[in-house]
Amino acid sequence: MRSFLACCLIVLLNSCGGGNSSEIDRFANCLYEAPTAIFSNHHPSIERHQFKIKAASGIEQIVFDSGLELDLIQKGCETAEQIFRFNISQTLAIQNEQEWIEQAAEYFFFLGTLDKEYLPLYEWGKLMKANAAQMSLGKPHEVYEGFVVTVNQSQKGGRTILQVVLEEMT
Repeated sequence: MRSFLACCLIVLLNSCGGGNSSEIDRFANCLYEAPTAIFSNHHPSIERHQFKIKAASGIEQIVFDSGLELDLIQKGCETAEQIFRFNISQTLAIQNEQEWIEQAAEYFFFLGTLDKEYLPLYEWGKLMKANAAQMSLGKPHEVYEGFVVTVNQSQKGGRTILQVVLEEMT
């Protein structure tokens, strides 16, 4: 299972797309390759998609046809880390931390069912759902040996930001 999760995180970090050579050169001395886009604007559920390299991160912005917005930040120089920021405009009737963590899992289930190449995201959703009762918002939780998930929720300008950080501990 550990090798599967490591593979999932690394595959997600290096899945598709690419950058120009000067962007990739910044990552020459890194443990992982330069981040590349995970999603593309070729999927029917994706209305808008943008990917860029900024400093030592890959930043992907996606708007789905449901109105859900996702900012995905990938860092992979020293450690494998992905930050998923779900920007939610609708009001969610969520009362406690466990429900926020389960909502995060639901978003990963959604992403994982878009296409077979996104199935690793579905697996991360399963890990979050299985560990939701032991997790707390804003606190890293080891969902499997060597793999940590941190879920946080905040309000900004009338919108809810649900952030999920996936990382491999080294």
